[in-house]
Amino acid sequence: MLTQRRWIAQAAMLGALAALMAGSLACNTGSKADDSTPAPSAALSTRPPPQPTPTAIVIPVPTFSSAPPSQPGNGNLPQLVKADVKLTITDGKFTLDQSRVTANEIYFSANNDGSQPHSIAIVKWDGDPSALPVGQAGRVTGVQRHIEIDPLDARGFELFEIEYIEGQYVLFCDLPGHYARGEYAAITALTP
Repeated sequence: MLTQRRWIAQAAMLGALAALMAGSLACNTGSKADDSTPAPSAALSTRPPPQPTPTAIVIPVPTFSSAPPSQPGNGNLPQLVKADVKLTITDGKFTLDQSRVTANEIYFSANNDGSQPHSIAIVKWDGDPSALPVGQAGRVTGVQRHIEIDPLDARGFELFEIEYIEGQYVLFCDLPGHYARGEYAAITALTP
């Protein structure tokens, strides 16, 4: 199932790349005959270049100024990829629709329902989720982040995939002061 989702996400990215290339070719049709710059090839390879296995992938999806319209099958998500876990962010709180997942590749949807931007950081943490170390600047310090996602605008939406190994993780907003006011949630990855 995850392989199929990854294939669908990769196919969507290749389709977007093909559309961009086609648009670029259409814009370059009026160039001079003596232009020595070669035209980009319209042929796309169906095999992506080999890359190391990432621990997290942010999947490009449309950015919404407000929550996207509801669609059958998975709430506010576009039909291309279905999230395994939903994260709802408000000013002062992170809420997950589940607190346990099977250690594996997990798709998250994140909806910022707050009135201000919020970031997402994830750390592996076996202690109390409210006890992450916080520095003088009001940000979590001294722990290695498993993933960091740029701040989502108010009413913004993000879809991302993360590969979990067994253990407990804390998702939190890493903007100054936000973790301390309760913007975090814990999730446990169980052995498959």
